[in-house]
Amino acid sequence: MGKKIVSALVAGCLATGLVFNQPVFAEVVKTSVIPKPPTEIDGDLSKAKFPLDKAIEKAKEVFAIGSDYEGFKSGFNSYDGRAEWQLNWNRETEPSGNISVRIDAITGEIIGMDRWQDIPPGQRYSGPPKYSYEEAGKLAREWAKKLMPHYISQTRLVPNQEQPFFGYGDRGPAEYYYNFARVVNGVTFPEHNIYVRINGDAGEIMGINLNWDNKLNFPSVAGKISTAQAEKVFGENVELVYFRPPGPRQRRSSWCTG
Repeated sequence: MGKKIVSALVAGCLATGLVFNQPVFAEVVKTSVIPKPPTEIDGDLSKAKFPLDKAIEKAKEVFAIGSDYEGFKSGFNSYDGRAEWQLNWNRETEPSGNISVRIDAITGEIIGMDRWQDIPPGQRYSGPPKYSYEEAGKLAREWAKKLMPHYISQTRLVPNQEQPFFGYGDRGPAEYYYNFARVVNGVTFPEHNIYVRINGDAGEIMGINLNWDNKLNFPSVAGKISTAQAEKVFGENVELVYFRPPGPRQRRSSWCTG
């Protein structure tokens, strides 16, 4: 009696895409002076429950942005019921650099940061970084817990199959990348995540960004079987047959003549 072939229907979640508009920046001001709300905005400024001066103060404190970052711009954006401050600092003196921070203008939560800095004059890198991938990963999780505690608790780290190897010779600055993907009812939902970058030489955070939509509704898993159960059913009911396709020399060719 042949085995029955069982076909499985896998149900997935549909997520809506968000379109992020480019930030509109206000006039450059000195960081020592609390600027007025930007005159050029993209959205409804009345949605900003967390004021601009508080957002600037929080960003500077959390990421230790000093007075050497003399150039500053701020922007505001609101979309799909959301609102965020977009803050940007520049350092023109060597080594030049840039720090951009996104803060939820409703809750005051930090939802993104990206840092770039030039290599200091005379600085050279060689050999393995001070921090290994695993050690820097602990720092990445600590930063995510500090800045996004509600979200990091709903994620798991996606294994990096392409961990960088920096060798023993001269190289550039070492950076590691970590993707903490959202888990819903035991199922990974990679469209939502926390993405973190860590400098492996100094252990410094270079970037963190939250990609999340709290308004999505996920179907219940009640009555659904687990992946392990599905694999068991598949193994018991499907007979796998080894098939090796014939090579070019084993294939027959037929020619038609008129």
